Amino acid sequence: MIINKKWVGIGLCAILLIGMASFFLNKAGKVANLQTKTIIPVEDRVQALVFDDMAGMLFVGSYQNRVDGILLSGEKRWEFPTNNVVTDLVLGSNNSLYVSSDDQHIYVLDRMSGTLKNDFHIQRRVYDIDIDSTGSYMVVSAGTTPTKHFIYLYSLNDNALLWQVPIHATCNSVIFSSDDSRIFVGNNRSELIALDRGGTELFTITLDTEIRGLAPAVHDMGVTVATNYGTLYDIDSKGNTARTQSFAFSDTLNGFAYDKKTDLYMLGGSSGEFYVLSNEWEVLYSSTLPVSISTFAFSDDTLFIGSLGEPIYGVSLDTFLTSKNIAKFSYMLKYLIIALVLLLIVSIIVAFQPILEKTVQVGKTLQKHKTAYLLLLPTFIMLFLFMYFPIGEAFFRAFTDWNVRSKDIRFIGLENFRKMVTEGYFLIGIKNLFLFGIADMLKVVTIPLLIAELVFALRSPNARYWFRFFFVLPLVVPMIVTILMWKNIYDPTIGLLNQLLDAMNLEGLQRVWLGEAATARGSIIGINFPWIDGFAFLIYYGGLINIPTQLFEAAEIDGAGRWWNFTRVHLPLLSPQFKILIILKFIGAIQNFMPIYILTGGGPGTATYVPGLELYYHATTFGNYGYACALGVAMFVFIFIGTFFNMKIRTQSQN
Repeated sequence: MIINKKWVGIGLCAILLIGMASFFLNKAGKVANLQTKTIIPVEDRVQALVFDDMAGMLFVGSYQNRVDGILLSGEKRWEFPTNNVVTDLVLGSNNSLYVSSDDQHIYVLDRMSGTLKNDFHIQRRVYDIDIDSTGSYMVVSAGTTPTKHFIYLYSLNDNALLWQVPIHATCNSVIFSSDDSRIFVGNNRSELIALDRGGTELFTITLDTEIRGLAPAVHDMGVTVATNYGTLYDIDSKGNTARTQSFAFSDTLNGFAYDKKTDLYMLGGSSGEFYVLSNEWEVLYSSTLPVSISTFAFSDDTLFIGSLGEPIYGVSLDTFLTSKNIAKFSYMLKYLIIALVLLLIVSIIVAFQPILEKTVQVGKTLQKHKTAYLLLLPTFIMLFLFMYFPIGEAFFRAFTDWNVRSKDIRFIGLENFRKMVTEGYFLIGIKNLFLFGIADMLKVVTIPLLIAELVFALRSPNARYWFRFFFVLPLVVPMIVTILMWKNIYDPTIGLLNQLLDAMNLEGLQRVWLGEAATARGSIIGINFPWIDGFAFLIYYGGLINIPTQLFEAAEIDGAGRWWNFTRVHLPLLSPQFKILIILKFIGAIQNFMPIYILTGGGPGTATYVPGLELYYHATTFGNYGYACALGVAMFVFIFIGTFFNMKIRTQSQN
C-alpha cells in the first residue's frame, strides 16, 4: 500500500488540533456556565431580596412571614417576624431597612440588629414600596380590592402622610424616577401611570399585558417597564415609547431588576429562564435555573437570585460581563473544529492510495452519469434533510441536556440513559410493554389465521369474495374511531359492557374497567375483540392461495384430512407470513401508544404506562427533548435487535 507521509502528518496534526480545540471549547463552556454559582440556603420561598454593602449582609423577605439578615457565609444574624407574607424590602437612610407586608404594615428595622425602629400601619395590603434618592420620601402601593387601591406618599422626616391617590386597579409596582421628580405606577390592567410629586396624573398609557416590574430608565427621566410575557418598554418622561423588545419565556416573567453600578438588567421567569442584558438590552447571558425566579439583589461583585424553590443563588458579575466574549470564542472554536474535521477527511483520502483511487473512481462514475445523479439529487437531499439528518440529530441530542427551559444544549454523556433505568417509569413501561407485546403476538397468530383458514375452505368463490370484503372492511375505519368506541364500551355508567352485565343480573362483575389497576391492562388487551385483524387476515389468506394446488391433490390421494393439511402443509408454508406479522407487531407494540394515551393516559397510576407514552410526555408536556431523544434511541435499539434476530433466523431457515 502506497502511503503519502506528508498527508499522514497533516492528518495527525488535524487530530491534535481537534483535541485541543475541543478541550478549550469545553473549558469556555464551563467558564460561562451558571452551574458554577454559589448557593445560600434559606428555609422558605424568597419573596424579596436586598443587599447591604456596608454590613455585608443579605436581607431576605420570605413567604413564611419573616425577614432574615444573612451573612454571605450563610450564617443568619437576625430574624424579624411579620404577620403575613413579605412583599418588598428597600434600604433607607440612617441604617434603616423598610419591610412591606401583606399584614398592612411597613416595618422600619435596624439593619445590623433587626430591631423595630418604626411602624407604618397602612390599613391595606401593601404591594410595593420605594424610597427616593434622598431618603426623605416613601411611595406606597396598597389596597383592599382591585377597585379600592391607593398610591400614598409619606414624608419620612416626620412620618406624615402627604397625599393619597385612588387607582382602580391592583398596582404591583411603584417607583420614583431617577431624578425623584415623578412617580411611576404599573397595574394589572396593563396601564403605566405617571404622577408628579403632588399626586397629579401626568399621563396614562396602556401596554400589551400586565406590568410585572419597573426600573428608572437609563435614557431621559422616564421608566423601563417589564410586562407579564417578557416584553420591555422604555417610556420617556412624556409618555412616549422610546424602544421595545421581547424576550422568550415559556411561562411568565416574575423577576425584574436594574443595577445602576454595573448598568445591567436582569429578567427571571417562573420556569427558571434567566437573562442578563446590557443597557442597550443586548443579551449578555442567558441560562435556566431549576426553580422559579422571584427577585434579584446586587452587591459590588455578585448578583443574588431569589427563587420560589428556596435557595438563593449567588453569581459573580464577571460571569455576565465576560460571557459575550466567551460566546464569540466558542463559536470560533466550533467552526475551527468543523474545518479541521474536513481537513482530516481530505488527508485520509489523499494519504492512502487505495482510498484515493476509490474516491477518484467514484468521482469518474458521478461524472459519467451526472445527468441521472443530478435528477436524483433533490430526492437524496430531501431524504437527508427530513430522514437521515433528524435521525442523526436525535442520536446526538440523546446525550445532551436539551429542554424547553433553556436555550443552551449541554453535553451530559450517558446521564439521560442513567436516569432512564433509575427513575423507574421506563422500567415499569418495559414490563407493561412486554405484557402487551405478548398479547398482541398471540392475537395476530391465532384468530386471523383461523378466519383465513375458514374463508379459504369455502367452496363458493362468491362466498369467499364477500367474506373477504366484510373482514377487510374495518381497515378503512380510522383507529381513533375504534378506540373512542371502545372507550364508550368501557364507560362505567353508560358503557355497553356494564349495561350488558346489568341485564344479565351480574352487577357484581361491573367495574370501572379503565380506572382500576386490576382491570385496566386487560381492558387495553381486550380492544378490538374478537381480534380479527384485517391486515393479518389478508397476509394469511394471500399465503394460503399461493400454496401450489399440487400439494393438496397429493395429500388428498394419500388420504390426508384437514388437520393433517393444516399442520403439515399450511403452517410450514405460512412461516414467512408468521415472521413478517410477528416482527411488525413487535415494532408496533414498541412504537404505538395511542390507545393507552386516549383510554388511560398510562394510568391508573402506572398500570398501563409504556415507553412510547413516556417519550411522548417528555417531548410534548415536559419539554425534556434530550431525554425524549434518549428514549427514542433506546426504543430503536430494541427494535433493531428484534429485527436483526428475526432476519437471522429467517436467513438460517432459508439456508
